[in-house]
Amino acid sequence: MVNWQDLDDELEAWSDTGTKARFWWRDDDAIEVTPELERLVDLGNRFTVPLVLAVIPARLQPNLPEYLNTEPWVTVVQHGFAHENHAPSGEKSSEFPAIRSIDVMGSEITAGWSSLSAFGRVEKAFVPPWNRIFEPMPEILAAQGYSGVSTFGPRKRADGLFVNTHIDIIDWRGHRGFAGEDKVLEQTLSHLRGKRLGQFDASEPTGLLSHHLDHDGACWKYLETFLGWTRNHQAIEWLAGDQVFGP
Repeated sequence: MVNWQDLDDELEAWSDTGTKARFWWRDDDAIEVTPELERLVDLGNRFTVPLVLAVIPARLQPNLPEYLNTEPWVTVVQHGFAHENHAPSGEKSSEFPAIRSIDVMGSEITAGWSSLSAFGRVEKAFVPPWNRIFEPMPEILAAQGYSGVSTFGPRKRADGLFVNTHIDIIDWRGHRGFAGEDKVLEQTLSHLRGKRLGQFDASEPTGLLSHHLDHDGACWKYLETFLGWTRNHQAIEWLAGDQVFGP
């Protein structure tokens, strides 16, 4: 069982090396202003933790840019195009699988980026729905000027374009509620320890992943606890969107 003391001990080990553990926070599936989104943004504001919000371009509603452009702690990135599954039957969900035409996918990505022009704080980074993308697509995105791609899991050392998330608070394969404190803390500890010991790319910030529209009460409670605990820890630095994906 992993507990908060285990996480604190790991962070002390980081302090002993004279470095800080860098974190970033990504939330997916935003399309409009909802009570859940307002609650999420309020959490970030309360703890002064920057939020990177992955917005679905084809489903974007006009009230979202109007709202977010007044929120200095939120940066927008592109979340696919329409968040529609195009994977063959029986395969894992993906909006950009190998079966689709690269030209069609490229056109959707370009149109999606254009749809985000109303946002004031936006980085040209790409979050594929379900964290899956056909292998050649990241190279195409880089050629189109995208500064980053974000999926889930520790990135390979050669994949500097990727800035992934590593802590998922939802149990998607089970009851689709909070994954449990032990599991979420274990994910956090695993990535931090792996970076410190050279098993993972130490330059990749540890990513917290949330989905505001899918949170149960335990998810919200954990987010509040985690953001508060980490924000006050001297060995942790939270990165804003332009620090994660900027030039």
